[in-house]
Amino acid sequence: MNINEFLSHFSLNTVFYGNTLKDYIAVFVILLVLLLLAFLLKKLLLIILNKLSSKTSNRLSSYLLKNGKKFMPIFQYIPFYITGKFLVLPPFLVKTISVAGIIIVAVCFTRFLSEIVNLISAKYFMGQENALLKSGADFFADIILWTAAALFILNNIGININALLAGIGIGGMALAFAAQSLLGDLFNYFTILIDKPFIIGDDIFVNGNWGTVQKIGLKGTRLLSADGEQLIISNTDMTKNVLKNYRIMQKRRKTSVLGIKYDTPAADLKEIPQMLEKIIKEAGQTDFVRAFLSDFGESSINFTLVYFVLSKDFNFYAQKTQEINFKILEVFSERKIEFAFPSQSLYIEKE
Repeated sequence: MNINEFLSHFSLNTVFYGNTLKDYIAVFVILLVLLLLAFLLKKLLLIILNKLSSKTSNRLSSYLLKNGKKFMPIFQYIPFYITGKFLVLPPFLVKTISVAGIIIVAVCFTRFLSEIVNLISAKYFMGQENALLKSGADFFADIILWTAAALFILNNIGININALLAGIGIGGMALAFAAQSLLGDLFNYFTILIDKPFIIGDDIFVNGNWGTVQKIGLKGTRLLSADGEQLIISNTDMTKNVLKNYRIMQKRRKTSVLGIKYDTPAADLKEIPQMLEKIIKEAGQTDFVRAFLSDFGESSINFTLVYFVLSKDFNFYAQKTQEINFKILEVFSERKIEFAFPSQSLYIEKE
């Protein structure tokens, strides 16, 4: 049988799967025309959006226009949806076209909303110090948006999401109970990012550990200790313990107790506070607070000296403290004032 004989058995009114050959040809032509129109319309809209976004000075308008292209897949779907209405199609094919449309629309809107959330968080969490907080907020916003999109799709394709949500709720409670430590650290991660008791680069002291903050993670915070080790402390421990942060420190306080011998003349003892004050003020980059006779110890008369070194650098603080201590030794030696050391005197009384 040649091609002519084969074609002679068919006419434009021959029915295939509920539609005539003429219907198929007409729908095919319409589909090609619609696809071409959709392509041209998409290109035209992209050109318009790009021009508008380049001319507008409003950041939000520009952002919305630029991300309008995320709806472009809808233009590619519409021709198939329209032409499908002209044919008698099997139920499974009608269902497939409908489900595809629901998925495309849901994905396009979710991507668009995600970009809007990213824009809002970028504006709200401005600055390098808020980069982690923005990242965390975007992550959880995406989880919420895409979960909502998935539930929307499932509900529209005939799946009973009430039973699904009930199952998720029971499973979520069991999971939350089993992972309460992890969830606690995750909650405290956001507490740290929002309250900012410390940021990356801060020198902190917490729970007996001192170090420089290297990374704030979802589960724990990493510190670089003075000895070079990396310390990993859970976010829960970081928030429930007393934490010292040296970032805003501008000066360091020094308190010294000087024990003087009991046999030191009273006139010399009275001059000691003035002597200490003079030493501190002449040392430079210091702030004198007080010097006074604080108490009578078991083996010494104790003077308390309090001052600030006007620098947060610990090495400078240690050097300045040493310089002051040497000066105190020098001045006391010149005045023959001796420091006491722990001792006991035994007195024997004769009868």
